[in-house]
Amino acid sequence: MKHTLIGFLALSGGIFALDQSIKNRIEQTPPAQFPRKVEYPAASCGIFHPRGSRQISVQARLLGSLPAGINHCEKIPVTLHRSHNQGVFMNMLEGHPKAVAGLSSGALGLFSLAYLPALWKKCSALYMAGAALITGGALSNVYDHLKRGYVIDYFSLPIKPIRHVIFNIGDFSIFAGLFAFLWDQIHC
Repeated sequence: MKHTLIGFLALSGGIFALDQSIKNRIEQTPPAQFPRKVEYPAASCGIFHPRGSRQISVQARLLGSLPAGINHCEKIPVTLHRSHNQGVFMNMLEGHPKAVAGLSSGALGLFSLAYLPALWKKCSALYMAGAALITGGALSNVYDHLKRGYVIDYFSLPIKPIRHVIFNIGDFSIFAGLFAFLWDQIHC
């Protein structure tokens, strides 16, 4: 149980901290600098050297100097935005800030009541990772609603069905956590 709780808190806290730090950086950047297209190394490139377990510096990848043996790294085009979402998903309920804050806080509370007791049970690692991803992402977005009155969304991907949807790391981790839950329930 101790390791499960520590891992859960580390993953959900890490998601919260990462998302909030990016949101703060986005808010400090002048609005005229958005939208802006950037390219990031794809996760499929890996962070580890292909001929061993030597870790490659992520900064070296971002600066363009790759270690010998790695000639290129596929890049994902991302568009950075500065979007204030005053509603829930895709601005639904915009104009009703108290309802949105109450709904978001209530949903997080219900989720906690339903899934956090699993910390004291023997559950799969995928189930626990899903719970941590959802909790970290939801905490970050609820914090925004309560502190700012809106959620900061800051990136979009060039994938046809969702290319006009602007996300944040919290949103992405909630979707990834839901996927982990579903996968765990279907395949285990």
